[in-house]
Amino acid sequence: MTGADPGARWRGLYASEKGARRVLRDNGGVTGIATLVLGPPVPPALAGRGDVVLIDTPGGEALALCVGANIVAQGVAGLEFHPISAAKAAWKI
Repeated sequence: MTGADPGARWRGLYASEKGARRVLRDNGGVTGIATLVLGPPVPPALAGRGDVVLIDTPGGEALALCVGANIVAQGVAGLEFHPISAAKAAWKI
């Protein structure tokens, strides 16, 4: 859509979950990678529709989307909705 590939710098650097965790660790975790791609985070209270937010999940930190007063995230069995208060950080899109 934009011609940019935000994941290009990490493509081919891992082939396993252990390798992916190493890449995450070496790049500041989910927050570090999101900041590299999306710019500096803002307080979650400033998140609006379509903005990216950081949440805690049973499997660790994950990115999700703000859809107004809620957040939608990929869960094990499909999409999961959470209150915006679950966001730890946000990135304006």
